[in-house]
Amino acid sequence: MNRELLEAQLSDLSTVADEQMGLLQDKGTQLSDLRRVASLKDSELAALRVKCDSLMSSLRETCDFDKKINTLKSAHQEEVAHLREDLEQTRHMRDLQAEMVAVLEEQLTRLSKTLNEVHSGSRGQSTIGGSPIAGERSGNDISGFERHLQHLISEDDCPPEEFSEQFSRGNRPSPAKRDTSTMMRNAENVKLYKPFDWKDVNDTQ
Repeated sequence: MNRELLEAQLSDLSTVADEQMGLLQDKGTQLSDLRRVASLKDSELAALRVKCDSLMSSLRETCDFDKKINTLKSAHQEEVAHLREDLEQTRHMRDLQAEMVAVLEEQLTRLSKTLNEVHSGSRGQSTIGGSPIAGERSGNDISGFERHLQHLISEDDCPPEEFSEQFSRGNRPSPAKRDTSTMMRNAENVKLYKPFDWKDVNDTQ
């Protein structure tokens, strides 16, 4: 009886041991699967790290590019500001030139009128400025007239022969290099210049 009971218990223990061995093998298989999954996850993590590093590098390059853009933008704004100043100066100088041209045209009109009167008076007996002029003018008249023509040319500019030579060669000065103060002073000199009167010449005789 005892032997049969022991054999039955041994058979039960063997069955339980076989079952436990099967469970242990299943656990081992699951552990192997988990290890493979962990290895795959490690590979994916390494790939993600590479992507992250690449994104960080791209972000740094983007930041550097933004800095360069901001620098170029600042330089462009400064250049635009300088161009606006040059434009305003050019407009101001153009207005001064227009004003000077208008005054010179007025002076030229007066001079032309005076020359016409002198020409008409030289043909016969005529009076200009209260003094008779008949035939050819005297040397004092001519010298006084030449002095008047010389006063029409500003002393601040280049001599007439040099002025004509420069403009004949097309060597006109650049607007940005002209002296605004000199132009304004010349304009005021033209404004304040007394119109020519032959009476002043006759008074010297």
